[in-house]
Amino acid sequence: MDPRFTEYGMAVCAHIRHATAAEKAAICKELADHMEDHAQALMNAGYDEEHSVRVALASMGEAETVGRELDKEYPLRWLVLSRLALLPLIWILAATLLLTPASLGWLYDNLQSHYFPMTLVENERLDMIPLDIRKDLPGGAVLSVYGIGAFPPSGDSYTVCVGITGYNKNPFLYTEFADFAITFSHGGITEYGGYADGVYQISGMTYGESLTLHFDHYGTAFDLDIPIPWEEVPQ
Repeated sequence: MDPRFTEYGMAVCAHIRHATAAEKAAICKELADHMEDHAQALMNAGYDEEHSVRVALASMGEAETVGRELDKEYPLRWLVLSRLALLPLIWILAATLLLTPASLGWLYDNLQSHYFPMTLVENERLDMIPLDIRKDLPGGAVLSVYGIGAFPPSGDSYTVCVGITGYNKNPFLYTEFADFAITFSHGGITEYGGYADGVYQISGMTYGESLTLHFDHYGTAFDLDIPIPWEEVPQ
């Protein structure tokens, strides 16, 4: 474990006046374990250790702020309370850690991408049909193909639109999707390369043709067949 995680926990506990030494040690360990899990998830997603540690630390907020919030839960009478009261503390601690401005933003993005991906479509010209194709990725991330549509043909070819986004199974955990390389192919031709999170237009497709998504990022590679509802496409 990175020593900076332990140092952060000790800095938080320095502002908790009435907890016992054992309770402070438990809080310090809880904080350090949380940051360790966060950093490990980032490293599993392909980030280097130093970047992962810095992001995990930054996501916690200022140690003094967290410590003062926890101090409110340890008035002087806390010293005579039963250790059974530690369970509510864990919930309060989790809320204090997770509801930072940064994590609230990640929560919003994760929930929107997970449960309401069609709201990501801003182009009113797109009459997209919902899909539900999901692929697990390292670090708890999920790649989601949530919608598909097609413009009327121009000559003999169609432009097919595919909606793609990503989220993390832990709604408070940040996952960077901008580096996840994607290509599409149809008829043996690679048509488009891009990044996860957006609506992609694949041109030059013929009626009835199939479409394949190719994913390749930091050693994780796979293909996904994307069904196109040609019977619902304007002729």
